[in-house]
Amino acid sequence: MKNCSMIKKKLSAILLIGGSGKRFGTASPKQYQLLVDKPVWIWAAQTLYATDGIDELIVVCDLAFCDTVLSDVEKYGLAERTHLTGGGATRQDSVLNGCLAATGDIVIIHDGARPFVPKSIAKAIRLISDSTDENYCVAMGLPVTDTLRNAKTYDTINRDELWKMQTPQLMYRSQLIKALHYCKENKIIVTDDVAAMHAIGCRLDFVVGSRDNLKMTTQDDLPFAEFIAKRLFDEQ
Repeated sequence: MKNCSMIKKKLSAILLIGGSGKRFGTASPKQYQLLVDKPVWIWAAQTLYATDGIDELIVVCDLAFCDTVLSDVEKYGLAERTHLTGGGATRQDSVLNGCLAATGDIVIIHDGARPFVPKSIAKAIRLISDSTDENYCVAMGLPVTDTLRNAKTYDTINRDELWKMQTPQLMYRSQLIKALHYCKENKIIVTDDVAAMHAIGCRLDFVVGSRDNLKMTTQDDLPFAEFIAKRLFDEQ
């Protein structure tokens, strides 16, 4: 009999590109804006699509942009293993839609507004794939290095155990669906997926992400993103 950890687990990457991006100040959402030579979301999509171990890519998008997304999927050679599904009213709803459209044992959730997926995703995939505990998740992040202060009391906050969260975040699909339903039923608002998993008692490991893994939020982020994109292009 094979050990459970030796059985190949199917991995589904879920890329969320359904946000409105109002703070970015453009007519169409930021994830569809060109970053050097291709849309912001395509940078992440191509990396996930080419990552060893990922079997399918689920793109969760606003149905109003479905034709644009389908065209880009074809244009950038992602059609064979990519599937589209509609987004929801909230991020939690969109993640749930992505999970229901996916077929993998494990899901890898990533924000389409983060174009530069860290290379350490390979380590995160190994950790989650080797685990036989379905109440387990892995998330990218960075240890906090700045001094933090409470704005009301002026007390310094101990940063030794604090991390800035990033995506990708990886977990067993069945457990994430359970966690999202639990949060919805109990009116718990979460801002990332490990928070939903934590709500049902799952444990978490951190993997150091990258400072390049910025989330594009306003126009101020664009020059840095362009700098990173051009550097990556030169390294090819």
